[in-house]
Amino acid sequence: MRKSFNQKIKKLSSSFIVMLLVCMNFLIHLPYKAEAATTELKGLGDVSYYNAIIFGDHSATSADIEGAMAIQKNMNASSYTVLAAATGAHNLAGATWVEEGYPSLLLGGQFTKAGTGQVIIQDGTVAMTKDGDPEGAMKSSYDRIFYKEQAEIDAKFKEFRKDVDSVIEDAGQLHTDKPKPGMTFGIGEDVNNPNIYVSSGQNGKKTFDVKDVFLPNVSNKDFIVIYSDAEEVNFGGGAILYDTTDKGGFTLVNTSQTYDPNSFFTELASKVIWVFPNAKNITTKGYGVVGSVFAPNAVVDTKGGSINGQAFVGGLHQRDGFEVHNFKFNWPKWNKPSVEKVTGQFEIVKVDASDETKLLPGAEFEVYKDGKLIDTLRTDKTGKVISKKLEPGKYTLKETKAPEGYKLLKEEIEVNVEENKVVPVTVKNVKGLGSLQVIKKDAESRNVLEGAEFRLKNENGQIVEEAKTTNKNGVVTFENLVPGKYTLEETKAPEGYKVIEVTVEVNVVANKVAKQEVLNEKVKEEITGQLEITKVDANDTGKTLAGAVFEIWKDGTKIDTLTTSSNGKAISKKLEPGDYILKEVHAPEGYKLSDKETKFKISNEKIEVKKLQIANDKETGNGPENPGEETETPGGETETPGGETETPGGETETPGGETETPGGETETPGGETETPGEETEKPVEETERPVEETEKPGEETEKPGEETEKPGGETEKPVEETEKPGEETEKPGEEVGEPNLPEKEQGSSNNQKLPATGHNTNYLPFIGVILVLLGMRLRFMTKNS
Repeated sequence: MRKSFNQKIKKLSSSFIVMLLVCMNFLIHLPYKAEAATTELKGLGDVSYYNAIIFGDHSATSADIEGAMAIQKNMNASSYTVLAAATGAHNLAGATWVEEGYPSLLLGGQFTKAGTGQVIIQDGTVAMTKDGDPEGAMKSSYDRIFYKEQAEIDAKFKEFRKDVDSVIEDAGQLHTDKPKPGMTFGIGEDVNNPNIYVSSGQNGKKTFDVKDVFLPNVSNKDFIVIYSDAEEVNFGGGAILYDTTDKGGFTLVNTSQTYDPNSFFTELASKVIWVFPNAKNITTKGYGVVGSVFAPNAVVDTKGGSINGQAFVGGLHQRDGFEVHNFKFNWPKWNKPSVEKVTGQFEIVKVDASDETKLLPGAEFEVYKDGKLIDTLRTDKTGKVISKKLEPGKYTLKETKAPEGYKLLKEEIEVNVEENKVVPVTVKNVKGLGSLQVIKKDAESRNVLEGAEFRLKNENGQIVEEAKTTNKNGVVTFENLVPGKYTLEETKAPEGYKVIEVTVEVNVVANKVAKQEVLNEKVKEEITGQLEITKVDANDTGKTLAGAVFEIWKDGTKIDTLTTSSNGKAISKKLEPGDYILKEVHAPEGYKLSDKETKFKISNEKIEVKKLQIANDKETGNGPENPGEETETPGGETETPGGETETPGGETETPGGETETPGGETETPGGETETPGEETEKPVEETERPVEETEKPGEETEKPGEETEKPGGETEKPVEETEKPGEETEKPGEEVGEPNLPEKEQGSSNNQKLPATGHNTNYLPFIGVILVLLGMRLRFMTKNS
């Protein structure tokens, strides 16, 4: 009976142990689900509640946000923590999160995982639509989810955007005319509210670069507003320094320090705002931005660094440990109710004086009140610009820059601003006139030339200015010209110079003097020559003979006829350079006619008179001719050597002169002929050696572990090609340029492991029960034995 009882006890205890083991195994494998601090959602919160409001998409890898966040579109994340400030960890940069009954994450789009890393919602609740978790990734890791209608979420983001735009509009009305010395961005007190510092001169830039920033002391100020209408904003390569003494004693702002509600860092974070209404892209590279960022149209791409304030952006992509620290803009102070002043405005409309339908952009004006500059305005592409809100009263406008091509308006314009009205102000501009200055110079010496005459025609060919003459400085000026293209014509050249036949095109610009240099070439003197003949007796050269008639021929054409005068001389007309033939056609009375043709040449190098002496023999009686008398003596009718007559050796080219000798112009075999071995490539050089061209079998085939024929040559060794672990692989944080400020060593907050979601189970009681049961089992077994 006792034995049966023991067996029953044994069976019961064994069954109980098995049940406990199964239960414990079930408990151990339960999924980690964080428990929310509250089960009730009071609402969706307002713009002052969220650490970041993103009006577009959000993505994150290895990053976190210390406060709550609202995302209008989609979220794609991995290794990311939302509401890190709920841990109360000692290394938090911003304030600890306080439960207010609003979402820790408000999502208008869909949530997806970017990788295997956990996405931790540290506390609070998630508000999203039922379609916002298509993969079930959010539901599997967090059980405190409230589903909202899409319309309700959209309405909330519309409310957020309205509040953000209101801040941007108010910030745009701020203006300083007294920049504080030594401060970045021309920061100075606002002209209407001395409790606000505002930047100046940062508009009109396409890119706004933020590096080292020196900020004034704000212990007795409400805000510092840094405003720019740039489309590109870059934070990087610098740090923020703060005048802690209000006397120029600057201290580096440590954006990775542990949260201290009484530190100047915390004070700055709540008072500084960066306003970029037109920004499309913002980049940060290891930069700790102090203050809140208002850029609802900008996509922010980050590589390390942080925003120490609220972020109101169009998109946010967090990489390399980028954090949003839980600091809040001082909304109550900014929105503090005040008695609204009665104001008015005026609108400038800039038009062409001759055509008021033509609106003119680019005109700039300064607005003065009681002699003090209060604003600067510039007409846009529509030719209009509207002033900021002004107190009713009289204001003065001064035009500081005229539209392109127009005259600057010298007169001041008085404007009377009326309550709750926009007063129209039409400002007319006349087109600016230009001038043309022509400078006449010698084409070779570049010396100025007096006496050239010019006239000017417009694009339609109409004469605008009649002929004007260059002065002693070679200058002539055409004034009061309507801007446009003109044609310059030379009607008279300076004395001794050629007239320019080609017209010169000139472009005249308003309010400027266009200068045009015109070069003239000298008139080259025509080179001619003449022939002077002296007719003499062959037996008495001192006796000149009159009445001889000669003809000058060139290329078969008679050029001139000459008759010797009483002094025996005759001179031709001017002859062009070239070769001529002189023929005697009538001899002097009592003298024989010479049938010899004399060749002569007129030079093309200089003006000269060619002189020839022609001798004639006297006629004899009817008897037989005396060989010594009647026959022409050598050198009689012919030009005497060395005299004025051209010698045969002079006129006639010798065979050795003009005739090319065989050894002269003829190329010698060894001269121009290519010699073997010089121009002809040598066979050894032309042909590659078989050893060099032919790849050896051992070199052609790639050996194992080699990429090219020769080992260790051009090819990298296998050890060099293979990336060594930890060398070529990018390390976290190496992609990003190192910041100049101590930004938590870029990721130090991620190195501090955040508590896991949910509660850890205490297994000690279970283990104790098991040990007791095992002891009882052993006791029964001992008794049975």
